[in-house]
Amino acid sequence: MTQRTVAQVCIWLMILAGILLALNIFIVPYFAEMLADTGMELPLIAQFILNFSNLTIRYMWLLAPFYAIFFIGAVAWFRAAKPSPKET
Repeated sequence: MTQRTVAQVCIWLMILAGILLALNIFIVPYFAEMLADTGMELPLIAQFILNFSNLTIRYMWLLAPFYAIFFIGAVAWFRAAKPSPKET
């Protein structure tokens, strides 16, 4: 596995993390309000997801700079990596 391939994997993982982060910030709280209105007790996994979403929203100011730094670093690493002989 070349350095460029590893960098591509890192970039895709960061994109996936960004999508999951967006879901935790925008979609999960909407469902939390709907589930709170029902008044029923939630399963453990649902409670975990809601708590993780609240944690993500509460500490977004801390997570966003790290995410940006890692994403920029992965892109820079990808650009600096030399293509393998098969890619040219």
